[in-house]
Amino acid sequence: MMISKKFFYFAWLHREQVAKKLAELNLFIGQDLFLMLLHECEELSQKEITEKLQVEYPTVTKMTSRLVQRGFVLKKSHTTDLRVSMVSLTDKGRAVCATLQAIWRESEQQLTHRLTPEEVKHLSELLNKLK
Repeated sequence: MMISKKFFYFAWLHREQVAKKLAELNLFIGQDLFLMLLHECEELSQKEITEKLQVEYPTVTKMTSRLVQRGFVLKKSHTTDLRVSMVSLTDKGRAVCATLQAIWRESEQQLTHRLTPEEVKHLSELLNKLK
């Protein structure tokens, strides 16, 4: 099997495993990355989120609206530039991030369970090299 097909297959497996768990939290694929980014950065503008997640601005706008409706994030105007929308986690959003980290760890363990710890480390190094 070509390496690109293998990448696709493992990405698909990971996505399927994570999607099921996210659905239990009333979240969708992509929203986990959005929340974890805010967990790392505290508060970001929608433009910064767009750049860091490498998605289109309308995607971030829609995700922000949905996550605000579900109580995971807050959206407010920037203090000095009212044209800029700032996004941050609510207490509910911060709480769900611990669950998201556990979901990712579990998925990673399921995908790499046949590898030794050294092989997992080596795989991680190789993937970082490909970035």
